[in-house]
Amino acid sequence: MHIFMPVVGQLTNVGDTLHRSVLIEWLSSDNKLHLYVGAADSSFLSGLYVNNKCVFYKNFLVWYFCAIFRAKKSAFFYNPGEITGSVSRFLKETTLWPLFIVYKIFGSAILKVGIDVRGSGKISSMLYKLSNLFTNISFYRTLDSYDRFGRGEVIPDLGFYRLSAFNDENSCERKYICISMRADKPLWSKDVFSKIVEFSHLEKLDIYVVVQVKSDNVSARQIASQFSKLGWDINICFWNDDASHAEQEKMVNEIYKKSVLVISDRLHVLIASANNGAVPLCLAPYFSHKIRNHFEVIGYGDNVFDINDSCGDVKKILTKQLNRTEKLASCLNVAKLELEGVKERIRALIWK
Repeated sequence: MHIFMPVVGQLTNVGDTLHRSVLIEWLSSDNKLHLYVGAADSSFLSGLYVNNKCVFYKNFLVWYFCAIFRAKKSAFFYNPGEITGSVSRFLKETTLWPLFIVYKIFGSAILKVGIDVRGSGKISSMLYKLSNLFTNISFYRTLDSYDRFGRGEVIPDLGFYRLSAFNDENSCERKYICISMRADKPLWSKDVFSKIVEFSHLEKLDIYVVVQVKSDNVSARQIASQFSKLGWDINICFWNDDASHAEQEKMVNEIYKKSVLVISDRLHVLIASANNGAVPLCLAPYFSHKIRNHFEVIGYGDNVFDINDSCGDVKKILTKQLNRTEKLASCLNVAKLELEGVKERIRALIWK
């Protein structure tokens, strides 16, 4: 079986390879994968963990015509991840329609797995509903996306499949509060930083700032500066120029395994850290609907807080989150079982 899938994303974002690599893993054992990767470099590709049955295409037209030529014994998968539900984005997708028609003629499967659509207005929602008529099945990763289109199912984000730490008998001593914040959003007030320091001192935990998206090196330096002003020394894991996606992912995972709590406003930082046994908490000066929407699918959507400049409850929030390990483990185990079921259904569909 030949599998055709575009795999494009932010080239310096571990999260963008984390969930895509899961689907690639599911499909690669008995199939030959044909992946359109566009401008992706070797660093990004290292995070996909592909085998020697995979073929990369930089040229879209070459990949496209190869997909048509092999349509009889193939399946097409949408690029897992977030789709901007704009009319312009939809119009780009229509370039695939001739390919989809050929696949329908030959009875080949077309699947959406792990899709989230954001910013979708009435017009683009209507157009995407039309586009969904081509797909055999659609697996969305948020309830919002499902509500917009009404055709398909809701599943946990593919990243939750990487669950491992709760069953690791050799897990490390957890001694850190880990922080990773977006560089394109505002940071906390000075009082919030102060509350985090007080909590860290009380719980005898060190602070570790990590970078899972390369542009967040900027915010990591700003966070370090704020803690330094409070007289609190921290550890920092920057994303250095010589580190690949796979290498950076390994480094941050090692830190998550030693963390009690991870605070972030990035979705896949929280998913990766949860998989490694750390309690995931979104504590930001705004409310992240994106994070809430993804975590509520696994029954853990009450880990998102908008603190603004009011920090009176920060220590209370942090203390309460430390006691949620058992619930987190239960939610993650159920999520992985559900994703195992999705994997088997996908395999059954493409090999029917």
